[in-house]
Amino acid sequence: MSWTKFIRITEVFDIPHAISEKTQNKKWKGIKIAGKTGGLKGADLLQDNPHLQQHDTGIYWIKVNLPSKTHGSESWNYIGKCAKFSGDQTTQIGIAGRVTEHINKMQNWPHRGDIENALFRKRVFELGFIEDSTENKKAFKKEVKRLKEEENALIEKRVFELGFTEDSTENKKAFKKEVNKLKNKGNRLVVPFKNKTYSDYQAFRDNLSHKGEETYRLEKEFRKFFHSFKEHFKNHETTKKFFEDNVKVRFIKLPLDNYKREYLQKINEYKEERVFYPLDFEKIKKFEEKIRGCSDEQKANEMQFYLEVNQDFDSYVEKAEALCMGAFRAKNGMLPELNDNDETKGFLERFDEGD
Repeated sequence: MSWTKFIRITEVFDIPHAISEKTQNKKWKGIKIAGKTGGLKGADLLQDNPHLQQHDTGIYWIKVNLPSKTHGSESWNYIGKCAKFSGDQTTQIGIAGRVTEHINKMQNWPHRGDIENALFRKRVFELGFIEDSTENKKAFKKEVKRLKEEENALIEKRVFELGFTEDSTENKKAFKKEVNKLKNKGNRLVVPFKNKTYSDYQAFRDNLSHKGEETYRLEKEFRKFFHSFKEHFKNHETTKKFFEDNVKVRFIKLPLDNYKREYLQKINEYKEERVFYPLDFEKIKKFEEKIRGCSDEQKANEMQFYLEVNQDFDSYVEKAEALCMGAFRAKNGMLPELNDNDETKGFLERFDEGD
């Protein structure tokens, strides 16, 4: 098992402007940042790059060649894994999917799905709620829920006022469709947020913050990283230059040729044919229920084998990640700076950082 050489990350991934004017997202298509109007756009795999393909799976290592005062180290590192080897045509998967997520986190960009919740959280903070104890966290969460329900009730009231009813199956469908249409336009928190013009990236982030703290999810180590280099992420030009000058990535592509022959052959077939079952490893029981409830025996057998391959390969990649992280720890005396969780699980092996 060996790493590729470190590669400049911009040779593998595109770091685009934060706004895409061609967005297909209906709810967030009107955001205005740094002279562009559209929807939030994250990093993407460069399709013609010679280093990494969409379905490549295994281990990845992101290295930022700048010192970390927080950790007393010469660079910032993250070691991660991805065992998701198949997907539909619209899903960014494999190592590529995971690395793009981390590129976005390094820039402190919220996921689109977190924006509305961040606005509600910001409002609850403004109302004086805090999260400094278990009791206060419960009260905070309860108030967020109350505000969301209040906004949903106002939208439904508006739909009734427009003359929609729910007195038949057909009318219920039309009612629900209109509710969703109005939700996409935004509630009393979303509309003002979308109508603002943000001079740069940080102005956008600031509007999703309370007293300098982001109100959306961001792991603490990535938050430390961002605030250490905040001045470099103000606009597209400075952000792209930061990644070009300082960030590299390397991979161990799995499975290796000595992996179980039957599984290896099937994984290659899944990749080639883009076979995809919506399998969530945290909900294996539900997937097993689908298999038991499948009336087509051949289809059920295919799904069962897919599950078997997934579970075995996930364990295989997990062990490889533990070996890599354990080796990093053995050499450097600490976990990679951007990793929150210790995945070593006792696996230690001689580790050569290489190029």
